[in-house]
Order: sequence, then structure tokens, then C-alpha cells
Amino acid sequence: MNYVMLIEQEGRQNAIKLDVNDNEPVIVGRSWQCDVVVIDQYVDAEHLKISANDDSQISIEDLQSENGTRLERKSVASPMAYTVGDEIVVGETTLRIINADSEVKSAVKYENFVKLSQRFNNLPCAVIATISFVCMMLAFVYWLGSDYVSRPNLIEGGLTTFGFILGWSLVGGLLSKLARGKTFFYLHWTLFCALFSINVALQVVDNFISFNLGSRMFDHVADHLLAVATATALVYGVLTLISRLDRKKKMGFTAIAIATMLFFDIVKPMLDPEHLKWTSYANVRHSGQPPAFFIGRTQSIDEHFEKMAGLFDNL
Repeated sequence: MNYVMLIEQEGRQNAIKLDVNDNEPVIVGRSWQCDVVVIDQYVDAEHLKISANDDSQISIEDLQSENGTRLERKSVASPMAYTVGDEIVVGETTLRIINADSEVKSAVKYENFVKLSQRFNNLPCAVIATISFVCMMLAFVYWLGSDYVSRPNLIEGGLTTFGFILGWSLVGGLLSKLARGKTFFYLHWTLFCALFSINVALQVVDNFISFNLGSRMFDHVADHLLAVATATALVYGVLTLISRLDRKKKMGFTAIAIATMLFFDIVKPMLDPEHLKWTSYANVRHSGQPPAFFIGRTQSIDEHFEKMAGLFDNL
């Protein structure tokens, strides 16, 4: 009877046709003389024998291999009956025998991510995205004028931004490798450059409209909408690259991330006055940082307790 053997190694699967009968058993092993050759360092030259009786009942037998054979997690110490579809493990390789006449499922349609990766996960796209981002940054600086942005600040900001993109591309590539089997380094780089370019372009439009309207309410709403839109696209895109979550789960995690961002955006202004009060009492030079990290000068323990007493009296 005709069968097909599926051979799976490290997530990759191959298939070969088998003609299993009692007169001509199938030998599985690492030797080139075997009927089924398995390239696995933990598999013997002749590791496993597969045969069938007159009633087409398949049986498998371990040929006294070094690391043994397992059938559905059970060690094969003697010839064992095999049911079509059961899992056989030899070394680090998984074997499965199925009927060659079984129905083949329809091909799976490409998900959007696969199409994107085929089109944009390459060096030319990453270079184009980088050039676009640099051009948008220069245009934004030209729009603001030299009174707002100096050359040192521009260089420092550019190096910081590209350092962040490079760092995330490496980390995200590692996560993508674990989840999807590929790094997609260029796709990570292209995603961040493209989103930053769009964000800069929208900021130019926002500043232009704000300048002509002169409305603080519009500024506030536009800034929040821009931040939410950028963060939404960024989180959803990153989740697509580093996971195999379906659309609903990705949208759910994205919504949680955006809600958290908005929560802190609302709460932070409420805490700023109290934070400034504590930093002023603690004699801190940098009021935007926690007092514990930027004490203005060393002081004795008596001075410390004296200031703390005054602090609590004022509170």
C-alpha cells in the first residue's frame, strides 16, 4: 500500500513516498543506503525498520540504535504496531506516516504580513525609508528655523533617533527569530523610519494649522491624536513582526498600550506640582528627575534631618 512519510526537523517538514510491505521493509537511518535517509547526528546508520503484514498492518522496530526510538512518547523496545498518523521520534527528528490517498487540504492564503515581508524586508527598502526620514527631519528643521534648532542639537537628536532604531531592530529581530523563524531586520528598520517620517510630516501640518488658527484647544487635541495614531501604528506593527497573534489579540494589546499611555498622560500633570515641591525641598538641581539621583551637594546627617523636619512641617 502506498504511504507518505512526513519528516520534520527544526520546524521544517519534508515528505517522501513509501511502499510498505512485508517482503521489502523500509529502513530508516543516516546511511545513504537506507530507504529513508535522515540527516540527524543522533540517528544511527540503520536506525529503524518499518514493515507491513498481509493485512496491511504497519509495525516498526528499533534496530538497536544508540538513542532509541519513541512511538507516541513510548520507547520502542520490540516490534510495535503502528497506527497511521502516529508520531515517531528518532534523534531530534519527527516522523509521521500517512495514507497517500488521504485528502489534501486547500492551500493556506498568504496573510498580509507575508506579503509585506516579501516586498519590504530588503536592503533597498530600508535605505529608501532612511533617506525619507532624514529628508523629513531636515524639512522639519527648516520649517522651525535656526532659532529653535541648533546644529549640535540636530546632530545629537539624529544620532539618538537612529541609535534607538538600530537597537530596536536588533532586539525586535531576535524576538521575530524566536516567534517567526526569521529576523526581519530590514522590515523593523523600515517600519520605524516610515512611521517617524509620517509623524514628522504630520507635525509640520499640525504646526502650520496651529499657527494660522491660534487655538490652544486645537493644539491640545491635535497633539494627542497624533501621538495616539503614531503609537497605535507602532505597537500594532511591532506585535505583527514579533508574534503570531491574530488580529483581534493584536488590537486588544494595542488598545491596552494606548490606554496606559493616555492614563499616564492625564495623571502626570496632576503629579508635577507635588514633584516640584519635593525637589525644591530636597535641594535638587534637576527638577525633572527623582530627588534621590540628583542631590545638589553632600550634607551631614544633622542637616538632612533638619530639612526633613521642615519638609514635613510645611506638608
